[in-house]
Amino acid sequence: MDEGNHPWAGGCRLLFAGGLLLALHLAAQPLELQLPLGAETVAIRHQVPPNQRAILWTSSDLVTWEPRYAFVSDGGREPVHLPAEASWGFVRLEVRAFTVPPGLVWIRPGVFLMGSDPYEQGHNPDEGPVHEVRIDKGFWMGATEVTVRQFTDVMRYNPLPQGTDPREPIRRITVGEAEEYCRRLTARHRELGLIPPGTAYRLPSEAEWEYACRAGTTTRYSWGDDPDYQLMPRYAWCRLNCGGPQPVGQLLPNPWGLYDMHGNVFEWCLGWYAPYPGGERLGTDKLRNPRGGSYYCPLDYLRSASRHPDADLPSDLIGFRVVLAAECETVLPLQQVAIPEVTLHWAEDGTWVEIDATTTTPEATCHLETNGWKPSPSSPTPPVRLKQPATVRIAAFRPNWTRSEEVQVEIRRLPPPRIETERGALVLLHDDPAAVIEYQWPEEGVWRFYPGALPVPADTPLRARARKPGWLTSVVVRHNAP
Repeated sequence: MDEGNHPWAGGCRLLFAGGLLLALHLAAQPLELQLPLGAETVAIRHQVPPNQRAILWTSSDLVTWEPRYAFVSDGGREPVHLPAEASWGFVRLEVRAFTVPPGLVWIRPGVFLMGSDPYEQGHNPDEGPVHEVRIDKGFWMGATEVTVRQFTDVMRYNPLPQGTDPREPIRRITVGEAEEYCRRLTARHRELGLIPPGTAYRLPSEAEWEYACRAGTTTRYSWGDDPDYQLMPRYAWCRLNCGGPQPVGQLLPNPWGLYDMHGNVFEWCLGWYAPYPGGERLGTDKLRNPRGGSYYCPLDYLRSASRHPDADLPSDLIGFRVVLAAECETVLPLQQVAIPEVTLHWAEDGTWVEIDATTTTPEATCHLETNGWKPSPSSPTPPVRLKQPATVRIAAFRPNWTRSEEVQVEIRRLPPPRIETERGALVLLHDDPAAVIEYQWPEEGVWRFYPGALPVPADTPLRARARKPGWLTSVVVRHNAP
């Protein structure tokens, strides 16, 4: 057949594959061709306009079977293979162009060597043995980590202290919260028609993450081996150039256009930490495996092959980025942990308060934050004793559940009393009629209840404070006291 003289040649390119001919065109009505017996694979070439992607799928009028999808990346010609499986009938191929949401980078399928050899500088045993991994299907990956602004816009809450730069990567979230973000973002973008049918956002698998991080390289880092870490500050936020999380996308990307794959914050991946095929079991069940290293950790943790098993708990060092790929399973909404029940235990003299929190959700743990300070997962959870005013935020977590609603408690300090003189005697006053005033003679060191008047000379040394249930005792004020 003369392809150039075919009536559809202006809108398609025809190829033969195993004796089966299928044509693709851009007319309003798709072309229908009869499919012979058996199964065939068809290669299609289609010109995709710049800044667009193409989705192709097949359907049959007489035979029921699942739609098959293939994706063309950037504008240009790229072969796409669709399995044609039907005993008899008409197969329809259609092309629909769509523009993927901004901030996604196409990652082509391919093969790479995952892990590291023992001779690699910084190697850990769980990175071996090196093994070949095939990424059969391409996917889109976020060019940057999900930011505070993006997470808050979708989830309607912010686990970070007020005033955090919204351009920084989100953190202090569990794997379950990251997956819930993906589910909600998928629902929103499907409703708006921003993503192709049959695709969904999710976390990358560990293999997908390392494949994208390496970006075709086999060196320690995607920019080279860098044994003396001379180039690292150009590509990665780390101990050499920062002291905390930084806005995403500020440094150089890897060869595939992905930013901050090394450093800034670790990134959650799908699944659980496990040894590689043929690797040694290390006794670390029920741990996750965030990848990429962070601004805080040793520089060798930023290597492409580095693995860092960690508990599925919120951390200031761990965030995530998304991939957009063919949907493989239905993701159900996560159950939510029950809201914490908070109990305050006050010292008899009001000088400290102990905060305890529990939740009725089995296997869930409560975590507490005060004035931006947050204990690490290895630090004690409530009860926590406070002696200073604080804004306390408490939430409960359980792996693969949505975090509980947050409880906020204000620990306040009572204003101090005033010491005045009246008719040559000392008078103690307080603006709150419910406050109890106490005084102390410096030489005694014993606090006494103020009866309403002190018939002592106005120049007598004195200390005073005020107490009230539910408040920290005021600071001590002094009158002529050493």
